[in-house]
Amino acid sequence: MHSNQGTEQDPVHMTAGITKGTTARTTSAVALKDKVPKEFKNIIGSHAQLLKIQEVCDTLLQYDPQAQTNPILDRYANPPNIVVYGPPGGGKTMILSAAEDYIRNRRADSRVIWLDNGFRTHMYSDSTKNLEKIFSYMKDPQGTGLILGDDADTVFSRRTAMSNEEDSRVITAALHGMQPPDYRGNYACIFTTNYIEKFDHAVLSRCRPVFWKGPVTPEQFVQLLSHQLEGTKVKDYLEEQALMDQLSGTEYRMLSARDINRVATSLKLQERLGKKISRSTVEAELQNTLDSLVKAKQDAFVRDVENELYNMRVYEAARKELENSTTHPHL
Repeated sequence: MHSNQGTEQDPVHMTAGITKGTTARTTSAVALKDKVPKEFKNIIGSHAQLLKIQEVCDTLLQYDPQAQTNPILDRYANPPNIVVYGPPGGGKTMILSAAEDYIRNRRADSRVIWLDNGFRTHMYSDSTKNLEKIFSYMKDPQGTGLILGDDADTVFSRRTAMSNEEDSRVITAALHGMQPPDYRGNYACIFTTNYIEKFDHAVLSRCRPVFWKGPVTPEQFVQLLSHQLEGTKVKDYLEEQALMDQLSGTEYRMLSARDINRVATSLKLQERLGKKISRSTVEAELQNTLDSLVKAKQDAFVRDVENELYNMRVYEAARKELENSTTHPHL
C-alpha cells in the first residue's frame, strides 16, 4: 500500500516539499520489503506490449549516477515516457505497480512518485507548484526515478475554450518536466488512462502510446478467471481446458477483463449464498455473460438500423416537401 504521509525518511516530502494530504505519494524501501511484488510476467495480456513498458524501466536502470549519463539514451529522441491506454478493468494499474516493483527491487537509489486522480482536486491552486517540485526532485542526478500517473487524464486534461489559467499552468509544468533541455536519462513518466481522447495533446506528444486491453485469448481469459477465484471452493470446479474449448467456439473477442471480473463475482456470491456449485455452473455463468454481450451487440445494430431508416424517412419527407413548394409556389 502506498503511504500518503510524509516522514523524516521520506525524501519527497523533505526535498520536493509536497505537503501532507496531497495525493502525490511515494513508497519506501521498508514498505516494499513486506509487500508481495507484482511482476510483469504475472500480468495477463499482450507480452509484446508489456515488453515496451519493461524496456523503459530497463533503460532507466542503465543510468550511471557517477557519470550522470545514460549510455543507451541515444535510442530515444526524447525521454522514454509512456501512456498506457485501453478499456477499464484490464490491469493498467497493476502495470504501474509492476513497473514500480521492477525498478525498486533493482536499484537502491530509485524513487517512485504516484500521481493519483485526486492530484488536481486537493489543494487545487497548488497543483502547478507541487508538480514543479516533483519534477525538480526527479531531476536530481544522484538517482533514478519513475513518475506514475493512474487515470492521468484527470491531471493532464485536454484544454478547451473553457479551461482556466491553472489548467494551462499545470500542462506547461508537465511539458517542461517531461522533456527538459538538461535531461540526463535518469527518470521517466508512465501514465494510464481509460480515455486517451481526454488527454492533453501536447502531453501526449511527449509520450509513446501503448494500447492495453488485458486478456485477449481464451487461455488468458480462463487464466484471469482462475486468478479471480483463488481461495474459493468454486475454483475446484473450474476445468480450464473445457472452458478454453467453450470460449474458442464463441465470439470470445467481445469479452473484456471486466466481464471476467463480473463472472467471478457472481460465482463467489453464489458460493456465499450456499447455492450448489458444479462445473456446469461455471460454464453456464460464462456462457450467460457471452450471450448478454452478443445480445447487446445485436440490439445496438438494430437501433442503428432503425435510426438510419428514420433519418431516411425524414430526408424523403423533406425532399418531397421541397419539391411541392417548388412546383406549387403559391401553396
